[in-house]
Amino acid sequence: MIKNYIKIAFRNFWRNKLTSFINLVGLSLGLAACILITMYVSHEKSYDSFHKDSKRIFTVVGKFKIGDDDIRMTRLSSIVASQLKENDPSVEDAFRYYEHNQSVSIKTSASSSEVFSENNLAAADANLFSFFSFDLIRGNPTDVLKTPFSVVLTNKAAEKYFAKADPIGKQLIIQQDSTYSFTITGVMKDFPTNSSIQSDMIVSMSSLSSMKETQPLLASERFQGGSFATYVKLNDLTKVTAVANTAVQLDKLSNEESTTTYALDLFTDTHAQTANTGRFDYLKVFPIVALLILILALTNYISLTTARAGTRAKEVGVRKISGANRRSLAIQFYIESGIFVSISFLLGIAISSIFKDRFLELLNIEIGNAFFYDRSFITALIGLFIFAVFVSGVYPAIVLSSLNPVKNFKNKLAKNTGSVSVRKVFTTFQFTIAVLLIVCGIVMSTQLEYMRTKDTGLQRSNVMMIPIETSIATNANTLRNKVENLSEVAQTTVAMNKMYGGYNIYFASKENSDENYSVSTFNVDEHFIETLGVSWYLEPEERTAFSENKKVIINQKTIDELGLKQDPRGEQMSFGSQFFEIAGVVKDFNYTSLEVPIKPLAFFVSSEASANKNMMGTFSTCLYVKFHDEVALSGLLDKIENIYSSLDETTPFTYQFMDDAFDTLYKAEERLSSIFYIFMVLALVIASLGLLGLITFASEQRVKEIGIRKVLGASISEIVVLLSTDFIKLVVLAIIIAVPLAWYFADSWLNYFAFRVDMPWWSFVIAGLIAISIALTTVSFQAIKAAIANPVNSLRSE
Repeated sequence: MIKNYIKIAFRNFWRNKLTSFINLVGLSLGLAACILITMYVSHEKSYDSFHKDSKRIFTVVGKFKIGDDDIRMTRLSSIVASQLKENDPSVEDAFRYYEHNQSVSIKTSASSSEVFSENNLAAADANLFSFFSFDLIRGNPTDVLKTPFSVVLTNKAAEKYFAKADPIGKQLIIQQDSTYSFTITGVMKDFPTNSSIQSDMIVSMSSLSSMKETQPLLASERFQGGSFATYVKLNDLTKVTAVANTAVQLDKLSNEESTTTYALDLFTDTHAQTANTGRFDYLKVFPIVALLILILALTNYISLTTARAGTRAKEVGVRKISGANRRSLAIQFYIESGIFVSISFLLGIAISSIFKDRFLELLNIEIGNAFFYDRSFITALIGLFIFAVFVSGVYPAIVLSSLNPVKNFKNKLAKNTGSVSVRKVFTTFQFTIAVLLIVCGIVMSTQLEYMRTKDTGLQRSNVMMIPIETSIATNANTLRNKVENLSEVAQTTVAMNKMYGGYNIYFASKENSDENYSVSTFNVDEHFIETLGVSWYLEPEERTAFSENKKVIINQKTIDELGLKQDPRGEQMSFGSQFFEIAGVVKDFNYTSLEVPIKPLAFFVSSEASANKNMMGTFSTCLYVKFHDEVALSGLLDKIENIYSSLDETTPFTYQFMDDAFDTLYKAEERLSSIFYIFMVLALVIASLGLLGLITFASEQRVKEIGIRKVLGASISEIVVLLSTDFIKLVVLAIIIAVPLAWYFADSWLNYFAFRVDMPWWSFVIAGLIAISIALTTVSFQAIKAAIANPVNSLRSE
């Protein structure tokens, strides 16, 4: 019986080639989009769940409040892990992890001339491989990180530095301010891409106390914030709150006045809480859009299948008279749907495989091949397949199996099937979704263009930022002088941070006040404000005053937030335990993303000589180079790189243009917009395919009517209008329904931005015109074909 059902299914597919092709293309595209989204969402949701004890591992987080700001500390002092383990019996084990966020230079031997730059160095406690389920390929798991100056490499790093040779026992020379020799004690598998812990090389935690750069990190004996990610493994999951209370008590022992609270966050939730906000918002948007795309494709299949119910009426009648009951007929049509969905699913997998790399590139993420064998991903795919089979088969099975055999033989379909009304609803739904996506895509592009071109209060163009590592040491001044003397260069300045690359935060208060506020701070030299074109609101009374010690420059927002005088020059502000006199006030400018409002800001300004001496070469700083208009950039970059390389042979020359750094803030939105456009086009293609199938079917059903009308003198244009009007009405109705929905969703997205465009009314006009144009093109193509057909052929059988 099943074999017979399958044979009939393929005969029907072949008999209705155009309908089958439309269904196959639409459903395959829809499933491909869903498979890609399922892959991404499953990967993001599966972070850290591969660890054997993932449900027992927690991240220790500190929380406190400064003014109206809630501060969350994900990095704690070095003693927190051991203190919790010693003082709470529910803590089975504790672990510390330190990310060294500065670039280091690496050689495979002291005599080697080849120098590598490494940005992915970390330190971990000796129990790394017992605490987590990472795989060690070479070495003893309990000993590899036990002794100072031991290091474990990932397989990728081992091949990078030693090719196919065995690295165990060999040395790595790591240099930052000082030079250290590490012994390779182990090689591990590369970290899975869905691990929140990522590093190419991990040194033993005990090494940090012997390294000049990291010794201060271990100096604190207080239970407080610090530099170490701290994890605990509990032996009793009911004691989560109790362990958090233990942390609070230990903190109070260090500082009775502390108001810090602590929480234990499940380790598998860490990625969701620390991931880039824009990227993680994809998890909310993409599944909804992918589901809509799939439903569009499924409604095409359902609509066209039920539309052709009349062509199978006699088949159903014969089967019923021969004894087939409604259940067996429903099973037959379900099997047909299952076969069709299976073929479409396989094609969807093939299409998604072709576009997978491009999709991941747009999202700026990497998914390892091992993940595709992950249980969560396979389960999600099976769920997607079952959903598609169920939805595609349930309505056709009900409609086709319910046909009346008596009326079937009279060539009359039961009026109560409601198939015509359902098809109208499906068509309206499809174009509603298409218009909704078009409007949202236009609004996203408008907002992105606004952010790129908005005057942020800084002159971002023609400014290059060059990271200066401490490896350049005393040559830093020479570098700056030589670069500044280039004819293409207008001016240079120095700051501790790259603009749009981060900043420090101090807790500040005004004079004679105990209320603290979080204030962003930049350490800069005296040319910074002029070089970047920051405008003065209240200029220092003496131009040299603001570079004197214990002087600070603030922005207008600081006046408002702290309740300072409108002219606060001469007032004192405390930053931590130090007091500074306000020397001047700059106008507010955007130093972070336009998603957030401008916040209080302070500049600690040094003279050029002081900055050259105390900042450059002593700390990792940034040299800003402002160059003239219409400069040959390739030539300028070559000159600067030659100067840099001659003064620092160990650190590769890197740079970033400030306008590129600003644009980087909106990469998440740009990616979202790009993928949204893909979905928009996909929705339009699927909706158009469905419309093409329905107008083709309508033309076939009315072929004799069209012939009679032509014989009676109807023109081609009149027949085209006759066939097109009903469908265009549905598209217009879809536009009317989509407008308020699109307004709501687009406006909600815009509300995420502190600086946003007004809702562009013209986006609805453009979306409507696009939808109507595509519908007219699709409908007219088939309507004209039907209208120009020879009426003799259609009437010959009468």
